[in-house]
Amino acid sequence: MAKQPVKKKVINLDFLNNLKAELKENVAYKPYTFIELGSGFQQAVKLPGIPEGELTIVHGHSNTGKSSIINEAIVGAQKKGIMPVIIDTENHFSFQYAKAFGMDCEPQYGTVVKEQIDTETGEIHEIEVEEIVNWEGNFVFYNQASLLKKFGHIDHSTGKTTKSRRALPCIEDVALCIKELLDAQDQGLIPYDMLFVWDSVGSIHSYDSLMSSSQQNMRNANKLKEAFSTIIPRITATRNQSSEHLNSAIFVNKVWNDNMAMGMPTQELWGGEGLKYLSRFMFRLGGVSKASVTMLNATCKGELFNYGIETKVCVTKNQLDSPWTISVKDAKMACVVNGIIPLEKEEEWKKDNLKTIVEGLKALLAKSGKEEDFNESEISYESEVFEGE
Repeated sequence: MAKQPVKKKVINLDFLNNLKAELKENVAYKPYTFIELGSGFQQAVKLPGIPEGELTIVHGHSNTGKSSIINEAIVGAQKKGIMPVIIDTENHFSFQYAKAFGMDCEPQYGTVVKEQIDTETGEIHEIEVEEIVNWEGNFVFYNQASLLKKFGHIDHSTGKTTKSRRALPCIEDVALCIKELLDAQDQGLIPYDMLFVWDSVGSIHSYDSLMSSSQQNMRNANKLKEAFSTIIPRITATRNQSSEHLNSAIFVNKVWNDNMAMGMPTQELWGGEGLKYLSRFMFRLGGVSKASVTMLNATCKGELFNYGIETKVCVTKNQLDSPWTISVKDAKMACVVNGIIPLEKEEEWKKDNLKTIVEGLKALLAKSGKEEDFNESEISYESEVFEGE
C-alpha cells in the first residue's frame, strides 16, 4: 500500500499578530512619579513623597502627624497642577492649618448674624459680624453635610432615590462621590489629574449598618471592600501609558489594637484588609500600641503653645517598582505647624518661625486675660513624651 503524503498544517499568525498590535499601547505603564511631601518625610522614608497612580494608606493613632501628611499631599498635588478632592468624613479638616502648609485656598468673608447676651440685663441681641463663610481655590471639598446633600437620598441597597434623607453619610456615598468625578473626567468635563484624599476610613459606617442601627464591623468591612473594588482599579489604571490622566489617592485609616494574649499587640485597620490589598504603599505614624510621640512646646508666662510633634514613621507595605522599594522602620521626623521637617532642622526652624511662635503665645495670653506683651527671651522650649491612650 502506497504511503500517503503527510499534510503539513499551515499556521496563520495573523490573528495573534493583530491582537498584539491592538494591545501594544496597553502593555506599558508610566514610570513612577511622586507627589512630593516635606523634607522631613523625604529624609525619613527615603522617597520623594507618595506615588502617583496608586492608593496610599497612612495609619496610626490619634495625634501622630496624619493631618500633616494630608496637608503636605494637598500642597504637593496643587504644585503639580493636580486637583485635590478632599473628603472629610471626620469633619475636622482645617483650611487655616492647611493654608499654613501652603495650600492654595483663600477665605471668603460674609456677614453672619449671631446672638449676644447682655451680661447686665440678660437680654439677647442679634448682631452682625464678618466671618469666613467659605474657602475657594483649586480643590473640591466634601464634608459630611455636603455628602448628605448630594447623596443622602440614595438607597444604596437598591440604587434608587428616596423621598427622605439619611441623618448620616455612609461608605457608599464616598465611593459614589469618587465614581462621579472619575466619570466626569472620562467625559472630558474635568481637565485635571486628581488626588483623592479621604480622612478617614473608619469614621463612617456602611449603608446597611446605618439602616439597621447596628454598626457591625464585619458588615462595614465587607461593604468597604465591595464599594471600592471597582473604584481603586479605575484610579490605578491611569498609570497605563494610554491613559490621558494620572490619578492618585491617599486615605487615612483609623486603627485599633489586637492585644494578643501571649505576644505583642498589633495595629489593625478599621474596615479590615480590603483597602490594604488594593493599595501599593502604606506607612504607619507613631507607635504600634500607642501614639508614642514627643510634643514640642513653647512656654511663656504660664501659657504653653504646642508648635509640633516628633513622630516615628514606618513603611508597612511597599510594592512599588525598583528603585523605590524602600523599607523603613521607625524613622523619625518633626511635624510642625507649617510643614514636615527633619529632626536636626528643629532649631533652625524655631529661629526662622519665631514670629509664628510669638503670635501663638500672644493669642493664648489674650485668651486667658494675661498681658500679651513679653520679651522673646522669656520664651522657653520644652519637649514632653506623649504616649496617648
